[in-house]
Amino acid sequence: MNNKKMARVAKNLDILANVFCKIAAIAGIICVAVAILSLIFGGKIFAEAAHSPNLDLDFIKLHLTDKVNLDSKFMKLYVCISTLGGGIVCFLVAYIAGLLRKILSPMKIGRPFEEGISQNLKNVGWAIIVGGFISEVLGCVARMLLINAYPFDEFFSPELIRKTEYVFTINFNFVIIACAVFLLSYIFSYGQILQRESDETL
Repeated sequence: MNNKKMARVAKNLDILANVFCKIAAIAGIICVAVAILSLIFGGKIFAEAAHSPNLDLDFIKLHLTDKVNLDSKFMKLYVCISTLGGGIVCFLVAYIAGLLRKILSPMKIGRPFEEGISQNLKNVGWAIIVGGFISEVLGCVARMLLINAYPFDEFFSPELIRKTEYVFTINFNFVIIACAVFLLSYIFSYGQILQRESDETL
């Protein structure tokens, strides 16, 4: 069952997973720190920023005048929720990278169907579902806060717009990815049984 090529690839992937784990953990700590600081000092910061606010709407950036009244309270909450959500996602990425290292550990010695790999893959799947759900929900909350922070109704002429409607969407692609990982876990679980039977035969 020993496979030198697989072991070499697994070692390289393990190094990458270790780097991603550390970077994601550091980024998560920074995001949480920024979220806390924005709650403590956000009032003063956003009160000053309200005099020359800018609004970035994906493909368009609006440079607003001093006449726009920015609600610093909602802006502070928006930054807090956004950075906190980013921090949670970073910690989940670090957790997933740690699980991948556990999965790669037996592969580095040429044993891809060792005990525990299937369970670790399931844990990766659950982490993707939890992370995706938290990310989408916090994204919707952040957009609601942003709507309250900026007077969107004042940006456009009421003579040209009959009604303003805000549409929130949730992307469920993370569920498909998680299902694929769960499928892999069942495949590895079956491979684990075959490897155990092979070891017992030998």
